[in-house]
Amino acid sequence: MAEPKNHKNLLSTLGLMSILFSIPIVLSVILYRSDDFDPVPLPGGDYFYSLPSVAVPEHRDQILRDSERVGEGLLPGPEDLAYDAENGLVYTGCLDGWIRRVWLAGKDELKVEDWVHIGGRPLGLAFAPDRSLVVADAHKVSSTSYGLI
Repeated sequence: MAEPKNHKNLLSTLGLMSILFSIPIVLSVILYRSDDFDPVPLPGGDYFYSLPSVAVPEHRDQILRDSERVGEGLLPGPEDLAYDAENGLVYTGCLDGWIRRVWLAGKDELKVEDWVHIGGRPLGLAFAPDRSLVVADAHKVSSTSYGLI
């Protein structure tokens, strides 16, 4: 005879839980109706239609096959690079928070220098018009500019 009592307790508990679960849902549907939602239309005119067409380059598998790996083992987790053609330097942001400069002096000669430690995760590098290096940092959620030395 103990089973029906446990069965009734289980049913009443499940019923109470379903009621308690459904009350917030019903209240949110009543309070947050989407009747007042008025989406803004896309800008009209020639803005979207006057953009130039973009040609996608042909995929060429031989480019990576014919490429040479630079700094393998010396650059932990390089993310992006910026090339300074004037000085022949490659700047890259690494996983350990260092921005490193790489000199490609000759075919067999390579020099890697720890240039600036930003203490974050440099994900993007680009040169500004004044030739300073702009770094997008994932941990600081900002960009910082470093003057070239």
